[in-house]
Amino acid sequence: AAMTHAFVDNNEGESRGKFKIRDSHKFMGLGFDKNGNLNYKKVLAQVRVKLEAYLKEKRMSETISEEQKIRAAELQLCQIFNMQVPAHVDPTIKRRAFTIAARTNLERVNKDVEALLETVGAYPPKKYGENVGCFGVLWEAGQRQCGICSIEESCRERAANIGLDKDDVRLSRKLLGASMTRTPLILPKIEPVPEDASQIDASSLVVYCSVDRDQEILDFLNESMVPVIYEGEIFYKLPAKGQKRIFCVGQPERIMKLRFCNPSDKLKSELVAFGHGPMWGVPDDMSLEDVTTLINEHIANQLK
Repeated sequence: AAMTHAFVDNNEGESRGKFKIRDSHKFMGLGFDKNGNLNYKKVLAQVRVKLEAYLKEKRMSETISEEQKIRAAELQLCQIFNMQVPAHVDPTIKRRAFTIAARTNLERVNKDVEALLETVGAYPPKKYGENVGCFGVLWEAGQRQCGICSIEESCRERAANIGLDKDDVRLSRKLLGASMTRTPLILPKIEPVPEDASQIDASSLVVYCSVDRDQEILDFLNESMVPVIYEGEIFYKLPAKGQKRIFCVGQPERIMKLRFCNPSDKLKSELVAFGHGPMWGVPDDMSLEDVTTLINEHIANQLK
């Protein structure tokens, strides 16, 4: 900045010879005027420009770093499953390709491979006895087993994330073999809640977890809090008397859906709203570590 001021002062740049940078030019470069008075607005503008440039560069660096992490995981999976997935392919197609590759190569899927699949947004296959879980992968419109399944809607939404909710995308039984088997989950009919519902032992009631993350969360709630029944749903409150209900996991013998009761505005920015009210829950793709952090923050807020 000082050189620019010196160059301009030297006959507006007409001279091609040497020019001297005086103290006045240095002061002007720092935001002072020729009389030595500080121009606060100019300095503030310069700081703002530099700060914005720094933050922009930092965001770009973080984005590139995350993209590099995902691409590195993709390349490792390509090597494990002996496949090729170019970087420019649509992310939805990539997730679908890796999900199918994992189901057709079950013997190669271990804990490390599961972590790589989750990094790229694909679904690690889950084995239940002789069958491979169908949730989120084998949903098909008009399919009889899907139609009688109690979690069809959740399965369809999960399948949409990897592009398997389209009519023009069909999985081959010849390719998938036994892992193409659909096993619908049939949940029992919920009986009306009796008038003395407050006397029901909530600890004897259960909800079903569709993913391992939710099972970990449910175990934590059961170990550290007191389950209670309210309006036909299972809520959790802290052991101390008089504590309010702070979490809900839904109706007994149904798929667990974690809800935060009366979260702070700060927490709402991290949660997702759904239903009437609205109700506040966690994103389906949020990690166990992040969910646990939000749970602990919500508990701390209730104890204030």
